Amino acid sequence: GESHLKVITTPGHTDGDICLFEPSDNLLFSGDTIFKRGIGRLDLPTAKPEMMVNSIEKLLELEVEKIYPGHGEVVNKKGNEFIKRALRMAKNF
Repeated sequence: GESHLKVITTPGHTDGDICLFEPSDNLLFSGDTIFKRGIGRLDLPTAKPEMMVNSIEKLLELEVEKIYPGHGEVVNKKGNEFIKRALRMAKNF
């Protein structure tokens, strides 16, 4: 079949981070922005915690069912709940 991916800029972990969203199946390819158990590292020299918060807030506008992180476990359901948790983590950094 055909898939159409929407590119979403998500700086924070690094300046050039992106996520890819597939709207017909509500899939998010989150790279190093969101993982099943956390968010991308914000203690790196190029990390910007305030930008990570903005990036995750953008992702909350999407209806996400499943998240495929850059590495680690796939989030199989309730993707938006994981995005909300990631936002809390970023705000508390």
